[in-house]
Amino acid sequence: MKIISFLTIIISLLLCSYLNAEIIKLSNGDKINVSILEENDSEYVVQHPILGKLTISKLDIVDEKVQKKEKVIKEVEQTNTVEYDYLFQSDPEFTWLENFIHKIRNPNWKMHVNISLNSSSGNTNEQSWRIGYGASRKRKYDNFKFNSTYYRRENKDRLTDNKLMLQIHNEWLDPHSKWFCFVDARYDYDEFNSWEQRFAGEIGPAYHLVDTDLVGLDVFLGFGPKKEWGSEQDKTKTELSGRLSLDWKISPHQKIMADTSYKMSRKYSSSYRMLNHLKWRYILNRELNLSLNVGLEHEYQSEVDPGKKHSDIRMYSGLQLDF
Repeated sequence: MKIISFLTIIISLLLCSYLNAEIIKLSNGDKINVSILEENDSEYVVQHPILGKLTISKLDIVDEKVQKKEKVIKEVEQTNTVEYDYLFQSDPEFTWLENFIHKIRNPNWKMHVNISLNSSSGNTNEQSWRIGYGASRKRKYDNFKFNSTYYRRENKDRLTDNKLMLQIHNEWLDPHSKWFCFVDARYDYDEFNSWEQRFAGEIGPAYHLVDTDLVGLDVFLGFGPKKEWGSEQDKTKTELSGRLSLDWKISPHQKIMADTSYKMSRKYSSSYRMLNHLKWRYILNRELNLSLNVGLEHEYQSEVDPGKKHSDIRMYSGLQLDF
């Protein structure tokens, strides 16, 4: 009976040793078969059948699962890049476009042009297009942006949308602080809105809530004048505003940009506006800086002229060229 108990203990110890055995790959390529005794944030304490008890730093160990995952991701990205490069660079017209972009690029400025076209005929005859241009320059102590967008839509030779937006935005930065100051000025022309023309400006402080290579999240607090022309609400008002802006790089090919603003009249709390913008960008070709854009723009106005809607929603998809 004692012999059976002794054999049972020996077998149990051997089994536990087998179950705890691990094959560890070192950074020099060697693999060792050990049993892990202890583990902390920086090292392992292991038992080797020949060398005995060892302490191994985690910096000297290669995680094969992570390594394999990174390899798969890299292969997929390379495959996508080759696919799009073949699609857009195999034709001569894209070669001259690439050469043209290299010539007009300015190292101090980033510019882009985007365009969206839609057309239908038959039971519904409609043509619509959206074109935009933007330029930006970021330096150590300031960040300047200019954006413009024009919408036009015709239905059965009747104009149903005619809108222009021009916006200038500048930030004064402090490299040693997350706080910064900003000024923003925007002009809108809209033939079919409650107003025909509108100007709004604001100035105030802002803060980097998140500022990393992948995610940028900023909050803006400001105040400034708003003036409308061609509307019953044509008095100059002072607005208090709050805005949240997100810039998220999901992957090397994908990016999401979003912002939401709330603007309230300083004297009349019932007079307010909400502006929302969501944009998804997918890079099709890195050499040309050509990307696919899908976006949504929404504005809500609490006060509008009789017969006009409070909400204005626009969706678009098209191509963008950065240079």
